[in-house]
Amino acid sequence: MSIKIMSRVWESGPEKQADRFVLLAIADYANDEGECWPSIAGICRKTCMSERGVQTIIRRLEADGWLHIETGKGRRNCNLYIIKTPAPHAPRTTCTPHMDAETPHMDAINPAPRAPEPSYNHQEPSNRDTNVSLALFAPECVQEPDRFQEFWDQYPHRNGAKKGRASAQKAWAKAIRARASPAQIIAGALRYANDRQVMAGYAKDPATWLNQKGWEDEIEPDHGTSRQSGSGPSGSRNAMVDAFAAVAAERSARAGGR
Repeated sequence: MSIKIMSRVWESGPEKQADRFVLLAIADYANDEGECWPSIAGICRKTCMSERGVQTIIRRLEADGWLHIETGKGRRNCNLYIIKTPAPHAPRTTCTPHMDAETPHMDAINPAPRAPEPSYNHQEPSNRDTNVSLALFAPECVQEPDRFQEFWDQYPHRNGAKKGRASAQKAWAKAIRARASPAQIIAGALRYANDRQVMAGYAKDPATWLNQKGWEDEIEPDHGTSRQSGSGPSGSRNAMVDAFAAVAAERSARAGGR
């Protein structure tokens, strides 16, 4: 491989991408005089093109003066290739390659029938690698999973009617972007279920509660609900206390009348 020849091809090689690519592959075999005798199969392996595509470009490089080919003059009767590039002291004027510059020959995309299948060694990164990269370079991008469905199921909807899911989901996303923890929001929704207004059937719309950061509110539980219902042990106990208080008040009034 001649660094000098390859540098000349990089600096002032053919304007067509495919031509320059093949010429660089040939230069990878050349000595400092630009002489080499590679096989067509070797050039095909370097460029990932078909044999027919490589031969077409080599003929074009020879016609344009980039290559001089002597048949059978190389080792083992191979063709001798001599790369012709402008001298570094005589730079030529080049134009920026056009957008329609020729891409690798179509034969490279559609190989000859007997050409072996190209080898693709592309491996998609695993989710674990992606998460590690995000955590390493952008920790704020790694968040706990979206638990909106869990919030939606736990929130005390008014009269049990689950309405306004779309607006609630937008408000949820806004709260999460503001660095609120899903666990914190869900815990606040569970506390809100014990609020006396909620117990009376006046729960806020989920989106309104989220936009008002309801999970930060201090909830005052409704202790009078069981007394009014009179059900359960605590309800019975409160009813007895009220009855004894009424009897005591009546006796006090009679004693005062005497």
